[in-house]
Amino acid sequence: MKPFENFDWDNFWHDSEYAWESYIGKEPTDEEIKSVEEELGYKLPDSYIEMIKHHNGGIPIYDVFEDIDIVGIFGIDRSTIYSLCGEIGSKFMISEWGYPNIGIAVADTISGGHDMIFLDYRECGKDGEPKVVHVDQECDYRITPLADSFEEFIRGLKEPSSEITNNKFLALSEDEQFNIISNLNESYEAKRVIELLNSTGVENLDSKLLSELARAYNNNDEMEKAMEIMDIIPEDERDDRWYYRYGYSFVYREFPNSSYEDNLNGLFMFEKAMDISKDKKIKKWCSELVEVCKLGIILESKKDKMPLLYEYCVQNNIKLSDEDNKLTYDAEKQGYRDDISYLDSVNWIFDKHKYSREEFSKKFNEVMTEYYGIKWWDTNINGKIEESDILITYEAWIGSTEQLHDNEILDVDYELTEENKEDGMWQVDITAYLKSDNGEYFSLEELMYKLQNLMADVELGDHIFFEGLEYRGYYWCGLCDDDKWVHSFYVVCGS
Repeated sequence: MKPFENFDWDNFWHDSEYAWESYIGKEPTDEEIKSVEEELGYKLPDSYIEMIKHHNGGIPIYDVFEDIDIVGIFGIDRSTIYSLCGEIGSKFMISEWGYPNIGIAVADTISGGHDMIFLDYRECGKDGEPKVVHVDQECDYRITPLADSFEEFIRGLKEPSSEITNNKFLALSEDEQFNIISNLNESYEAKRVIELLNSTGVENLDSKLLSELARAYNNNDEMEKAMEIMDIIPEDERDDRWYYRYGYSFVYREFPNSSYEDNLNGLFMFEKAMDISKDKKIKKWCSELVEVCKLGIILESKKDKMPLLYEYCVQNNIKLSDEDNKLTYDAEKQGYRDDISYLDSVNWIFDKHKYSREEFSKKFNEVMTEYYGIKWWDTNINGKIEESDILITYEAWIGSTEQLHDNEILDVDYELTEENKEDGMWQVDITAYLKSDNGEYFSLEELMYKLQNLMADVELGDHIFFEGLEYRGYYWCGLCDDDKWVHSFYVVCGS
């Protein structure tokens, strides 16, 4: 039977401007298909060839396989950046990111390269019918089977979790519900998670779903509700994520004016999470909150009570003291924290697309309208930074300093040696000098537009969710023509 018999290709693809720019190629010839096969060293599946003859790569409308969010499917047009032999294609992911040489990377995910979809030729040989697998870089390149063929994988893609209605959700099994909820939380759709799980009834939720509900309340700045939900979970079912999330609730429920008791209780929760966890991510998240929430002074004073957390922070160069991170707690700084607190509620996910101002304005308005209604611009969230120019610092992974813009420098003197590379890239902090368009202040839209286009050219790992700005202090700016001091901010991103 011919591959994809009676398949509805017309309603499968989302042909946005970004898709045309990055994924979709011209109609392939038989010679081009053969050339790609020779370069990669594998025969492409008949079903894949059938797909690219209809549509040479692209972004699918149905983009979820089990709990994995697919961003795009690679075609074979070498001129597109995301194609099998493109700039960030299969060979790049294997040679530069260290993915196992088991076949062909055929699709990417929302993680920005930290997990990929592969055609796996290990069993069938280079001329056989490959299986489709998920390879997770964050978990030591763990390989998980997904489908026995490429066609089965494509046919198995489902609608996004955000499109699931309450009635559809209620009809799902607990495992299916958990996959939907976990996916929504990963996409930072906390309000939708809260709506779905409350429609099910809190009393009907198992511990895994209760934990996800607490996570959503935390992400929706409802820490008291998160604690109430977590208290329901039986003590013998409280895992490392439970302790991490309860600690998160403690340190953020009055942030940035958290009490000493809340911060201390949060640290004790993180210590417990460190004690029982075997997950590197959990340990990393706990230590990051020590730095982001300025808990280092308390941790140092109680290090005998929290030795695991303290040692992990020291070993991983987490900044603990004011002197180390060059921050002060004077009245000016506290005032600035209050002035920019509205940014904590901006729901923006950084991607690799460089927008025109008009295109960004439309997209940003759509995102903000979805969360805050059509009059979001007339609320407190639409604030502004009353500065004509500022410094912005953000974390990224780069393969070369040529990726820096003219208005950027590395925040500190990093040793960019081959020995310090990880997966072919360096983890760095980049500082950029920004001037406001009107020479007086940065509107919210202008600020987010400039951040997006700055950060589109580098790798952000799984830290793609904007969570606000942290004020760093008053710094001398060596990136501008004038000899001046300007206010500096750090971009806080979450995963």
